[in-house]
Amino acid sequence: MSQRANKRKAEYLASLSDKTGTLKESAKNIVFNFKFFCFGKTGGQSFSEWEREKILSDLNNKLKDFSCKTVEELRTDGTLELYDDYPKGSIFKCPAILTDMDIIWSRLRLTGRRRLIGFFSQQETQQRKIFYVVFLDKNHEFAPSSKN
Repeated sequence: MSQRANKRKAEYLASLSDKTGTLKESAKNIVFNFKFFCFGKTGGQSFSEWEREKILSDLNNKLKDFSCKTVEELRTDGTLELYDDYPKGSIFKCPAILTDMDIIWSRLRLTGRRRLIGFFSQQETQQRKIFYVVFLDKNHEFAPSSKN
């Protein structure tokens, strides 16, 4: 085998190890699941509504950015807030399927008043934390603050 072929092979193998290292590091990052996503009578908006208002692409960009961070990083920078219980004063209704689950209600700050509402499972044992998206909150109505 020529030196040139060995150099290409070495470069190729180095590029794979870089990707593998990155993949191992990303195992600690937040991931998203939409199994419990709902809108309408319970509250929140649909993806179609956000698309019509031209804000869906903002959500997609934020999901991409969030996916590069751990839950702890998102909490530290103030993007992620965890709630002790379902917030009092919420105009959203807790979906019946989630009322008896052992979950931690949470929100991710997007831009302006927009929030992504969901939860983490208390039973989660993996290093990776799954954020189950339940609502899109365009007007910060899930857990209104005194500033609203």
